[in-house]
Amino acid sequence: MVSGSATAYAQTGSGDVLHEDTEQFTRLLQDLASPQSQTAEQARDDLVGAGPRLAPRLIDEIAKAAPSLYRDRLGGVLSAFVESWILDIQSSFNPASAQPSESASAAVGGLTCGSSHQPEPDTTPPSANLEAAKRARAGLRAASLPTLRFLLEVPPLRSREVALELEQLAAEIYEDTASSLEDMDQPSRQRLRTRLVALADLIAPAIRAGIDDERPPVKSFFDETADQAISEAVSHLAHADSTTRERHRQRLFLLGEVAVPRLQQLAGSSSNPEIRYHAARLFRRIRFGVSETLYDRIGHTLENYDQLDFRSRRKLCLELERLGQKQSVPALRRIVASDSSRAVRIFAATCLARIGDWVGPQVLRREGEQGPLPLSSDLLVAIWMDQGLKYLQIRRYELAIKEFTLILAVQPKNDTALYNLACAYSLWKRIPEALDFLERAVKNGFTDVEHMEKDTDLDNIRQEDRYRTIVERLRRKLSPSDNPSGNR
Repeated sequence: MVSGSATAYAQTGSGDVLHEDTEQFTRLLQDLASPQSQTAEQARDDLVGAGPRLAPRLIDEIAKAAPSLYRDRLGGVLSAFVESWILDIQSSFNPASAQPSESASAAVGGLTCGSSHQPEPDTTPPSANLEAAKRARAGLRAASLPTLRFLLEVPPLRSREVALELEQLAAEIYEDTASSLEDMDQPSRQRLRTRLVALADLIAPAIRAGIDDERPPVKSFFDETADQAISEAVSHLAHADSTTRERHRQRLFLLGEVAVPRLQQLAGSSSNPEIRYHAARLFRRIRFGVSETLYDRIGHTLENYDQLDFRSRRKLCLELERLGQKQSVPALRRIVASDSSRAVRIFAATCLARIGDWVGPQVLRREGEQGPLPLSSDLLVAIWMDQGLKYLQIRRYELAIKEFTLILAVQPKNDTALYNLACAYSLWKRIPEALDFLERAVKNGFTDVEHMEKDTDLDNIRQEDRYRTIVERLRRKLSPSDNPSGNR
């Protein structure tokens, strides 16, 4: 049962009340730490309901808490805050303005591919949504580095445009801190480092970016931060308490490649066999991004991947897709980025595309520019069709057109692709092209005239004489009176 003070807050529904009331906030934190799951869940709901303005205070509490179930719960509330900000950005998203610069994406290690963008009609979000997105970006900037893990975490899977927008925002958040380090005095740097070490699992992307930063004050700061965070976690690898052990292992996993040299050293030289075992296992998990959830599903860490032959590596990609689904995306992305075989990279990208990750179609498109893809035309068509429909849903008409046009390159008479091109051009208010493709779709076998007449995608061409002519011609063609075989 939640405390009386927290219940009173929940009934008011006012985030500002709790934002100002330290006593209520403290009581909710006490309830969140309760061993009674119902009490903790109610406290979590009340904190989430208070809104993301509480994020800075919540991060202060996370920085003070040792790795524990309570800290995990605090992180869950922060994750909900970040997700609410992301939803505000996503709901008002204008794709035409959502492309990060290459350098900004590189700063946080984003996997991005450049593309050109054309202005689109009627895609400007309502002003209220723009204001919500503006407030969300400001909130994330204010909450700073501890939001990066949730901004860049995969899964959840997001559209390419939203993922790149979040990478851009993450790069800006990183730069806010990095640029301030150059003028920061030593005591301030030390206080900040102590705080960031305590938050290492949340700010891991910033640590990785900082180590690669070319500015000496920034690099040295994050080098020392990484050393302290890794040393602290390593010292708990064989802790007597299993919960403590697991949470520090998870911290090392989230630090990723930054922790690998130390883990390799421990795996080869530690006098403690338990530490050797877990260090080696963590190293293998980090290499392919095998989370505990994915490990539970596939039962291994891909430790022998390099020794497998071509067919076995392809089979493993299929296993990851089938058993891991979204959880396997990081592993498949790393195979795409590192496997020596083009055929395996393409197969892994195909798996990503089927799961719904935007990186898959991007890689297939890039590889297709280098030469023929060793995939069946039916599989390629399915991937391009699915991606084109997703672009239509977010009103990226020129990108949808590109996907459907790829289909025509291998299946010139695909009536569904032709019809979808008519829809895309109609939505884009390019009337002649829409009518041309609708005519070609009907000529090549599209016969669902009832769907055509109800499809709102074609509303922009509905009043055109050519449209009426196409429909009437198709109805005559389908009429039993004009087609004796239709009477059978």
